[in-house]
Amino acid sequence: MIAADELFDAYFKALASSDKMLCRAYTNDKAWTSRATHALVETGRLVMQDVEEATVAAKGHPDHYGYSEYLGIDVTWYDDRVWRGPIFIAEHENRYISQIQYAAWKLLVVEAEYRMLVAYFGDDSEVEDFEHLKRLVAETCADHSGKSILLVGGPYGASPSSTKELIELHQTAVVGINGV
Repeated sequence: MIAADELFDAYFKALASSDKMLCRAYTNDKAWTSRATHALVETGRLVMQDVEEATVAAKGHPDHYGYSEYLGIDVTWYDDRVWRGPIFIAEHENRYISQIQYAAWKLLVVEAEYRMLVAYFGDDSEVEDFEHLKRLVAETCADHSGKSILLVGGPYGASPSSTKELIELHQTAVVGINGV
């Protein structure tokens, strides 16, 4: 198993290598979503590095069947040789409580080794701060014993001036069985 810290690091490393317009994109939902989704795809690549037939389906990253999403989940990494649950799944959700909890629920009802959720809090968000975000995800995890979510939270509406500052604005936690 890959440690949560390694997955969080992989996500931030993928963001940092994204492009020079990264900080400007953070203030634009559509531009940011594509970058965050790409970073989640790259995070899953770390998990799948030893899987011979590793396949990803995500927006902007269709699999060889032409699908960009499975089960309504933003990023799905699976082993194409077997019919079992995906290995890594991830969701990117913006700032609304109901959407964040729905995204967490989708991740929890699918059998997967790794589940990752990136969501936001703060100004112009229904979620006050990272602690509130963790509580919302923990409430959703409560009815799914034995499962956890790797949570990345960032301040919605922030205007970071550098990639380093953007990454430092984010917080991480493991929520569920082995976490909060």
